[in-house]
Order: sequence, then structure tokens, then C-alpha cells
Amino acid sequence: MPYFVVQKAERILGLQGKSLRGSRILALGVAYKADLPDLRESPALKVIQLLIKEGCEVGYYDPYVPSVEVHQQNQGMHEDKESVRLDSLCELTAQEVGDADLVIILTGHSCVDYELMVRSARAVLDTRNAIRNVENAVGEVQTL
Repeated sequence: MPYFVVQKAERILGLQGKSLRGSRILALGVAYKADLPDLRESPALKVIQLLIKEGCEVGYYDPYVPSVEVHQQNQGMHEDKESVRLDSLCELTAQEVGDADLVIILTGHSCVDYELMVRSARAVLDTRNAIRNVENAVGEVQTL
């Protein structure tokens, strides 16, 4: 599923005339399950890893997970890995959402203001059907 999410993100950005490389992506939620701080086996980490590998500038917001280590596999014959530490945004603001080329909802936490999201975002990819009841979207909104 992470590869499909990245492909879908690439298509959405393509509609804006952008590529993945150099795009600003805001990942919303990295926890495995909504409203829990558990990262074990979270597919969101793989999505972020793939986006970074494609050259995206990735930030994230998760009120339950203050920071994450995303392991980057070097391209080559060796399996050496390096990691990138990302810190969650302290607060999800209209400015932060609007500055992103694409917001990808990876975990649907109940405490997130999804109305702010759809009012402020240029484009949203909702992988958790979190914004199904939110109206008045300004940008492109797509679900999986």
C-alpha cells in the first residue's frame, strides 16, 4: 500500500504541474492506529521513506508521536542504512497546511481539525476516509 500511496501522490502533484522531487508534502498522522502513540509496523513510515527517497520535502503532524526516525536505505550493493529524524509540527495551522503542495492523511486521528485541512490545503490525499463528511474543500481532494 505505501507504494500505491506514493504513486497516487505523484499523480495528484502532476495535475498541479509538479513532480515529487522538490514538492512539499505534509503527512498527517504516522501512528499505526488512530488516537494511539504506537508506531509499530506503521505503513506511514514507509510512505515517508519513499517520499524522501523521491526528493520530497516531508514534514508531518501527529499529536501522539512527537518525533520519528525514518531509515533510508542507500542505493548500492550494500545494505547500509542511515536515518533521518523528523519532528512533528507543534500545531497544525492553516499556514502550514497551505504551504504544502500536498497533504496526505495517513492516520485519521479524531482530534485533528479536518475542516481546517480542506479549507487550507492545495490538495489532499485521504488514505483513511477521514474527511468524508467535510465540505467546502478549496483544493483537490482525493481518497483511496
